[in-house]
Amino acid sequence: MADEIKQDAGGFRPSRREFGGLVAAAVLLPDPGRAESRRQITAFVPFPAGGSLDSLTRIVTQKIAEQGSEAFVVENRAGANGTLGARAAIQSEPDGRAWLFGHDALLTVNDSLYHKQPGFDAQTEIKVAAALAQSPSMLVVHPAFGPKTIKEFVEYGKQTEIQYASGGIGSAGHLTMEYFGHAAGLKLRHIPYRGGAPAMTDLIGGQVSAAFVAIGGVISQVQDGSLRALGVSTAIRAGQAPNIPTVAESGYPGFEFVEMYFVFVNAKTPQEAVSGIEKTVHAALADAGVRAKIGRLGIEPVNMSAEAATAWLKTARETKAKLIADIGITPQ
Repeated sequence: MADEIKQDAGGFRPSRREFGGLVAAAVLLPDPGRAESRRQITAFVPFPAGGSLDSLTRIVTQKIAEQGSEAFVVENRAGANGTLGARAAIQSEPDGRAWLFGHDALLTVNDSLYHKQPGFDAQTEIKVAAALAQSPSMLVVHPAFGPKTIKEFVEYGKQTEIQYASGGIGSAGHLTMEYFGHAAGLKLRHIPYRGGAPAMTDLIGGQVSAAFVAIGGVISQVQDGSLRALGVSTAIRAGQAPNIPTVAESGYPGFEFVEMYFVFVNAKTPQEAVSGIEKTVHAALADAGVRAKIGRLGIEPVNMSAEAATAWLKTARETKAKLIADIGITPQ
C-alpha cells in the first residue's frame, strides 16, 4: 500500500555507495589529438549518471567542446541531495575550471531543509555563472479520480483529503503540491516515495490520486491515457504540452513554481572567468540542435542572464524557505 512505502527516515543520509560513487567520463572531442592543447574543465554533476541533469550537462559540454578550446570531464558525485557534489565543486580552485551543474534546490531548499548539515554556505560560497533551463511540472491524476480540471480539483480538495505522491520529502513534486495546496486551501496528504519511479508506479496503479511530476517524466503516460493532466506549473504553457492550461490561467494568477538548472562556480572565481563561462554556455544553448536535444528531455532552455538568475534564486529561496517553515517540512 502507498502508506507503507514512505521515504526512508535517513533520506538525507547517503549510502556508502553514494559516498564512494564517483562516476567520471570524458566528453568526447571532435579531434582527440587536440585534447592536450585544450583547457581542461571538470563538470561536476551532484547526482547519478543517467538523469535529466546529467544528460543536460553532457549535451551542453559536448557542444562547448565542439565549438571552443575547452575539454571536459564530467564527474557524477551523488549523495546528500546534491550536497556532496556541490561541496566538491565549490572547494575546487576558483580559477573557472570547476563548473557545477545543478538545480536551484542546492541554494533554495537544502540549507532550509538540511540546515544542520548544509555542507556549504549557499549565500557566500557559491554563485551563478549561467542559467541553463527550467523543468515544468504537470499536475496529473489517476483517470478514475473525479476532478477533470484545476477548478474541480480545488473544489474537491477543499472538502476531501487528497493523497498525493512525490519522489521524496523536499523534492520538487512535494514542494510544488504543497505550494499549490497552501495557496488554494486544499486538504492534502503527502505520500513520499524513495524516488520518482515508485511514486509513478503507485499513481498509475491508483494507490494514490495525484502528483506534480516533471513533464519529461509523465508526458507519455498522459498521451496514452494512463494519467490525466490538469495543469502545468509554469507561467506560460509548456512547449511539450501546449494544450494543457497553466495553474495560473486556471484561476490562480501569478502562480509559478518550477525547478531551474544552472552552472554554478566557487564564489571567489574572478568575474572575468564567470562572464566567460556565461558567454560560452549561452552560445551552446543558442544552437538549434542543442535546444532540440534539451527539449526531448522534457526541460526547456531559458534565456536569462546570470544577474537575473541570481535575483530569481534569491526570490525562490525566500519563497521555498517560507513554505518549508510554514508547513513544517522536515527531512525525517
